Amino acid sequence: MTRISRLLALFIGCLTVAFVLGSTFDAAGQEKKNDKKVEKKEDKKSEKKDAKKDDKKKEEKKVEEKKPEPFKPDVPRAEIKAHVNDKGGYDWINAISLSDDGKLLATASRDRTVKVFDLATKKDVQTFKGHPNNVKSVLFLKDKVVSTTGAWNKEKKAWEGEIKIWDVKGGKQVRAIKGHGETIEGAALSKDGKILVTASEDQTAKVWDVAAGKELVTLKGHTGAVLSVAVTADGKKVATASADGTVKIWDAASAKDLATFKAETVVKIEPKKEETKKGKKAEKKEAKKEAKKDAKKPEPKVTEKRVPGRPFTSIALSPDGKRLAAGNLDGLIKIYDVDAAKEVRELKAHEGVWALAFSPDGGKLASGGWDQTIKVWDAASGKELNTIKAHLGTVTTLVFTTDGQRIISGGLDGLVKIWNAAKK
Repeated sequence: MTRISRLLALFIGCLTVAFVLGSTFDAAGQEKKNDKKVEKKEDKKSEKKDAKKDDKKKEEKKVEEKKPEPFKPDVPRAEIKAHVNDKGGYDWINAISLSDDGKLLATASRDRTVKVFDLATKKDVQTFKGHPNNVKSVLFLKDKVVSTTGAWNKEKKAWEGEIKIWDVKGGKQVRAIKGHGETIEGAALSKDGKILVTASEDQTAKVWDVAAGKELVTLKGHTGAVLSVAVTADGKKVATASADGTVKIWDAASAKDLATFKAETVVKIEPKKEETKKGKKAEKKEAKKEAKKDAKKPEPKVTEKRVPGRPFTSIALSPDGKRLAAGNLDGLIKIYDVDAAKEVRELKAHEGVWALAFSPDGGKLASGGWDQTIKVWDAASGKELNTIKAHLGTVTTLVFTTDGQRIISGGLDGLVKIWNAAKK
């Protein structure tokens, strides 16, 4: 091989090596670039994930902040585990009553029993069984207890209310009186115990001669279940509260309707928008035109309308019979002047007022409701004096102790609790 040929071969070899090495370096560089791109994509993905996690954490924190604290009842002076069911839980308490001397407390429950407790020892001294159904009300009648319920009569093929009278000492049923075409929801006694008034789901109230077990008159006029009843100390006037949203005052002897009160609430009504059957494009054009027109027109007014209130569930008469308090499911307590037959005050209380009671001197009014609290009011001014977080469930029934210093309550949690009426 000549010298020129050798030099030419060497030159071609160098070029080949250079090409191969260049290709290798280019591939490695491309790989590096690709790796950097992948890294950037992965970094962006991780950043997005972290951002999403942060957003979730923020949302969770917001939800936690919005969540209200769990309801925790206040500590009462005393507590009685009144009605225990078969599963070890507690059954609803529908009504309570205090004996004239303030020593005994009677409770009526959904478990179809009435219990009598010694308040000093908090012990169950008597249990009355034999009610065919849920016991809705209970009252002390000197040394006896009156309870009300309702049951299906197989022979008559009809529902009927039932009144039972029990001997506290003997623990036996003294008498059973049947009346009303539905369950008896509430009952009240005159101070001397001679007149008993009952309220029923059959939309009537009845006045009874207790000693004779005889019905004297039937009070008709409500168009819904009568849920609560009260009677003046002398037994001459009766007040009823109904699911029809009215409260009535009656003459007990003649069954005459002396006054009817209604509760109304204000509802806001927004103007209706006209509906069209045009296509989406046409609707958009129409909307733009309307928007231009509306910009010139004044905004449509939101009108208000007064509508009938929700059911009245509880009533209470002051000891002197001059003031009547009535609570409804709108959370209102209406105070009426009985003799003048007019409303004198309205209190905004709980959502769903379910229980009312006047103190023995008439100076205070206690109320209980769906919000699981008890409120104490100055009966004369309507000023709220105290709020008690009472039960894990609706406060269904209330009574003041004979000295007016304490309040006894019962609720859907099956407990009886005793509270200081005055704020600490």
